[in-house]
Amino acid sequence: MIAFDVGSFKCLFNLVKSIPLTLKYEPGTIVAGQSNNSFEFEGWVENQPSNPNSTISAGDTSGNLIVNRYGTFTANYKPLPPAIPPGYLAPLYAIIVSQIVGWSIPNVIGWARARTQRGNLKECLGQIGKLDKRAIEDKIIKYYADGKLSESHRELLKERIAEYYGND
Repeated sequence: MIAFDVGSFKCLFNLVKSIPLTLKYEPGTIVAGQSNNSFEFEGWVENQPSNPNSTISAGDTSGNLIVNRYGTFTANYKPLPPAIPPGYLAPLYAIIVSQIVGWSIPNVIGWARARTQRGNLKECLGQIGKLDKRAIEDKIIKYYADGKLSESHRELLKERIAEYYGND
């Protein structure tokens, strides 16, 4: 028989002894099975000659057993799955952060480009009427070719120039 230290029993909130052990309790005693870090309390089993291995329903999830009859009671524990080792967490966090940064870079670049394009649109709108028609059109073409104005901004400026200077 191989014995593992999977937990302990507490009787009236005082530590009795780590298991495996055999103890005798008076009727009415509350026995609580408490697991250690690597095991989880699964339930109590009562071993009786008339009904072998019958599961006790009362107190199964909390680990409490009220001793109200004679018999042999067994606390069952199941091993917990292993935790993620700390050595694996740093690369995992690095992957998550790199994905978030990787997904957000295009959005940041797009936001910055749109902001620059809006600034250039405002500049060109402010120069309509201050510069001659040919100079403002050349400036718009240069900004558009350099990606400093979007297609919709260029169309808007063409309409405003046509309104102000006419369709010469």
